[in-house]
Amino acid sequence: MNAREEEKYDLDPVESDNPYQAPRNLADAEQGPAGEAIKVTGTKVNWLIPSLAIGYVPLVFVLMFLNSNDQFTPLYIFLYSGLFLTYVIPIYAIILIWNTVSRFRNGTNNVAVTLYQLVSLVVLIWWLMTVMNFNGSPA
Repeated sequence: MNAREEEKYDLDPVESDNPYQAPRNLADAEQGPAGEAIKVTGTKVNWLIPSLAIGYVPLVFVLMFLNSNDQFTPLYIFLYSGLFLTYVIPIYAIILIWNTVSRFRNGTNNVAVTLYQLVSLVVLIWWLMTVMNFNGSPA
């Protein structure tokens, strides 16, 4: 086995050719192992935005708990959280579609990221439906 084949089967996660691994220094970001240029992608953004969206529902519960000294304030927070989502969900869906299209163009699309983004959208839509159907049907 020569040195080139040993590098190929090295299982060290820091030294691997994983496109999702952050480069160690700027020289590694500019050139890959064979001298070709490496594209630095925004994979952290693709995981961060849905995490913030999923964290919205627990944030509403925390705000309701912290403002429980008044009788109607938690109810207002609950209702306004749903009103906020009626405006935010379409904008969020456009951002997710834009991110997915850019990942397809870069060739960095991943099933896990796509499913995570869809689950975050489902969580927001579920919360909106929960607020809209609070205490029975709005009809």
